Amino acid sequence: MNETLTLNAEVVFEFKSYFDWINNASNKFKPYGNRFPIVCVNTEGKICHNGADFMYSLQNNLYPIKAYLLQRAVNLQNEL
Repeated sequence: MNETLTLNAEVVFEFKSYFDWINNASNKFKPYGNRFPIVCVNTEGKICHNGADFMYSLQNNLYPIKAYLLQRAVNLQNEL
């Protein structure tokens, strides 16, 4: 069953192309580490989690892919 979900999040960066993801992903994610939940979403509203997802987005012209910092129940923003 599909549900529509609304989350509190902030766009923190985006990948303009597949090659932008290949060349810059590690640098863009680095400031957030593992403690901050980042979710990448293509223009179709689908989550991009791994190379296959980013390749699917390339093949289906679904860039830019936006990276969202999800708001946690406990705000850790001051720890960035």
